[in-house]
Amino acid sequence: MGKALNPNMIVPGRRGDYVTYQRLGQWVTRFAGKPERRTNGQLANEMSMAVTNTLLSPLKDFIKISLKNSPKKKKTWSLYNLAVSLNKPGAITGRFPEIEVDYSKAIFAVGVIPVPVNHQVSIADSVVSFTWEADLQTAGCDPTDQVMCIILFPEISQGMTVLHGALRAEEKQSIVLPTFTGKLHMETYLCFISGDRESVSNSVYTGQLVWDKQ
Repeated sequence: MGKALNPNMIVPGRRGDYVTYQRLGQWVTRFAGKPERRTNGQLANEMSMAVTNTLLSPLKDFIKISLKNSPKKKKTWSLYNLAVSLNKPGAITGRFPEIEVDYSKAIFAVGVIPVPVNHQVSIADSVVSFTWEADLQTAGCDPTDQVMCIILFPEISQGMTVLHGALRAEEKQSIVLPTFTGKLHMETYLCFISGDRESVSNSVYTGQLVWDKQ
């Protein structure tokens, strides 16, 4: 990459294999031709990023709340970038080209209040039910904490979330699934958020369900 020496003669944009643009207040020109061959390492990184984006894209609204006050947040990162850093490579497994998500290791919330304990998830008549124990004798467990839930549908790259759910003390949250015919796998998660919406627990993986409407 080199500096463009005469700013009066600069034409921004791409010309052939070179592109000219401003960076840190200076005009620069760099080679922009495509390399003839990509290494397996480059391809693996791109595929890992694509898999991570597929995991996180349905959950952008959830992440805006669950990671807002994360202790792992950096000033220069967006919340989405933070979510990427938490899950790539942690929840991304395998070797190129067999790269996939380990859903049990995915992280969608990072915080300091106590996590849901003795949690369970079940499905009946197109209703997913999450349960937990309030554990109110443990320091930091406030009965007015609210649950936040995730249901991911990996086969169709979609998800459902509850952002303002039941109170910790209520110990149950139900989600009615949309109309669907066929069979889908669901990956499920819980976390708590404080009543003032300023603190969260770590997210916990509550397991996989199979939704079979046939």
